[in-house]
Amino acid sequence: MKKLYYLIKVLVIVAVVAVVGYVVKVYVLDDHYDNFEISPASIKKVTGMVKLSTLEIHDEAILKDSIHSKWLVAKESVDGAVTINLENVTVEAQGDTTLVILPAEQVEVYESNDPNAYEIIDTYDMASTFINREMTADEENQLKRAYKARIIAGIYERGLVRRARANAVQTLSDLYKSLNLPVKVVDPTPEGNPPAKS
Repeated sequence: MKKLYYLIKVLVIVAVVAVVGYVVKVYVLDDHYDNFEISPASIKKVTGMVKLSTLEIHDEAILKDSIHSKWLVAKESVDGAVTINLENVTVEAQGDTTLVILPAEQVEVYESNDPNAYEIIDTYDMASTFINREMTADEENQLKRAYKARIIAGIYERGLVRRARANAVQTLSDLYKSLNLPVKVVDPTPEGNPPAKS
């Protein structure tokens, strides 16, 4: 039976927002804050001080899959992250309001560095009764890549990308609100940008 656990660590930069707000007021807006004209370059400069909004993931599951009638059963632990690079936001003017549009997220999954992160439980050949063909390293890697693709699909299906994007919107909104700037943060794809199903 598949065992699936998610250890989610949301790195929302609450303290950083307050610090950035102070730094921007003192060093970016300077003494001309009252007459400061909002421009895309200025918004980019403020946003770039926050850098990243990240949601980290740890997943442990049983990998059971086959290739060329050869079956592999293994336990694998993977780490990953949903990252939104806030330096890549798009800034557009809409009347008296400046829109900050959230960029696409990056979803990364890789084998955990924990000891025994990958353990083979069993391998067997369903096509041969007398001669057990060994699974090649290339075949095993193909199954691991397919497993990784399923993990990434699961990250989207479980709403973890949606959560990461909502956190990014909230972080930026709090930042601009603390500066009293007429900026609206917009997320054009709140569900994220899942890879096409093969």
